[in-house]
Amino acid sequence: MPGPDRVDSAYLDQARRLAGRLSARELAADDVAGAMEALRDVAAVDADAPTTSAKPVGRASKAAVKRLVAWYMIYLAEQVNDIGFALVRLGEALAGKVAGTETRQAQLEARVAALEERVARLEPRPDEAPHTPVGPAN
Repeated sequence: MPGPDRVDSAYLDQARRLAGRLSARELAADDVAGAMEALRDVAAVDADAPTTSAKPVGRASKAAVKRLVAWYMIYLAEQVNDIGFALVRLGEALAGKVAGTETRQAQLEARVAALEERVARLEPRPDEAPHTPVGPAN
């Protein structure tokens, strides 16, 4: 058991991992996958409050408060988690729709460009001089 001046390395590792998970991330405006990953990281609420303390009285009082409110915190955390995961599913569905729309848009743009090219070959634009055939006159 670490003394009051020493901190358990496993606890520090967990704290660093959680801090990294919850830290703000710089995302590009169109980084849907990154935004979904960030949402997944914070969607779950842990109702299991830590009861560690350097002082025995602190540990005992934290454990007592935890036992008194655990039923309510678990109930609340389950509701928040349900909302969070529903939002993740909604975001993933919307991201899939956007990706499909972008694919269809690119396909339509390619088709329009091909049609514009065909039309340009078949008839002159109004701002162009009419095409005069070259060759012997009949």
